[in-house]
Amino acid sequence: MPKNSYTHMSFEERETLSLGLSQVQSLRTMAAILGRSPSSMSRECARNTTRGHPYRACTAHSLAAVRSRRPRRPRKLLDPWLWRYVRTGLTRWVLA
Repeated sequence: MPKNSYTHMSFEERETLSLGLSQVQSLRTMAAILGRSPSSMSRECARNTTRGHPYRACTAHSLAAVRSRRPRRPRKLLDPWLWRYVRTGLTRWVLA
């Protein structure tokens, strides 16, 4: 079974979600309309809703754009012990 690759929500999809939620549609209903999983809709709302305000497409798109430009944290460099452990394990696996 092929794995579907994730695509970020477009502004039009966010606008459809915003309109549906303002008309008191459930996240599951909106997921079915947009052809996405309900968990994706839930994460979208949780990440891009400002505190005390309803989900809005324009705000959500702006927050997502800012977040996409932010560099990711290099986790392997933050914990030297973990980085050595992973590097040793990979070396053993390659040499085996």
